[in-house]
Amino acid sequence: MLKPGQVVYHRKIATSPKYDHFDAGSSQPCMHGASGFKPFTSAPKAVKGMERRYANFESSMLMHCGKYPNCGMYAVWCPT
Repeated sequence: MLKPGQVVYHRKIATSPKYDHFDAGSSQPCMHGASGFKPFTSAPKAVKGMERRYANFESSMLMHCGKYPNCGMYAVWCPT
C-alpha cells in the first residue's frame, strides 16, 4: 500500500507480454531529479505492473522521468 503523500521511484527491469517488471523501489529519484517527473498516461503495461505491486495504485499516480525514453525511471505518487 502506498501512504498518502508517498513517492516511490522504480526502474523498469524487464517486460513481459502482459505487464512491466520493476525493481523494489527507492525514495531517491534518478540523476535527473524529482522535479523532472511528469504524468505518464500512455503506458498500459507499466500501469499493470504497478497494479500488481500496490493494492491502492491508480493510473493517475504514474509518472515518468522527463528524459523518457532514455531514462527508464518511473515514479508512483500517492496524493494526500
